[in-house]
Amino acid sequence: MCAAACPSDCIYIEAEQDARPYSERIGRDERYAKVYNIDYGRCIFCGYCVEACPKDAITHGYNFEISVFNRADLLKRKEDLLITNQKQSKNYRVALSSEVVDSEYKEV
Repeated sequence: MCAAACPSDCIYIEAEQDARPYSERIGRDERYAKVYNIDYGRCIFCGYCVEACPKDAITHGYNFEISVFNRADLLKRKEDLLITNQKQSKNYRVALSSEVVDSEYKEV
């Protein structure tokens, strides 16, 4: 759904059937994204993909400083986009659930 919502056509997805039994799956869906690429060289940061994502897996946060010397480095694969692999900003952090803030991120 996110790729269909993207006006700049910068999201590429290849779906595949999950062959594991229902009880062993991480998610409960029958299909998963085998390939998930976003070309940030084409992205216009409109946020339509964020709103269209049924799993809330796509977010636009404060890690937007993606200047590079090589255009090929703007193509991000699924492994690059996982939150556990991203370099976090020194000025912002994810807000704790106990904190009262008006966004997902808190200024440090």
